[in-house]
Amino acid sequence: DLTLSFLWWRGGRITGQDTVRGRDCVIIEVPVPPGETSAYASARLWVDRRLFMLLQAEGLDDEGTPVRRLWVRSLKKVDEMWMIKDMEVQAYPAVHRTKVTVREVESPASPAAEPVS
Repeated sequence: DLTLSFLWWRGGRITGQDTVRGRDCVIIEVPVPPGETSAYASARLWVDRRLFMLLQAEGLDDEGTPVRRLWVRSLKKVDEMWMIKDMEVQAYPAVHRTKVTVREVESPASPAAEPVS
């Protein structure tokens, strides 16, 4: 879940809109790609319309019932980009939640220039 691999799944479609933490969001449903192993049949994503940032996600089973939910509690700006600072994950039907805090973010070093021959 924490890899957020569902953000790279293709074939999503907008299914609605909602407000999450006071932010206007578009809801996107994305099926699991053919051949990919996943605990979910699809994912439902709430994406902030202005920041284009994921604020909430649900992993859904074959019937469209939430299996797990992830939501962003806070964001921070790093090098002009918004990043997740705090998020929580909850599996259903359990009520146990896991809180994840990102304390440090490093930008990957830019690749060294290749010499031109």
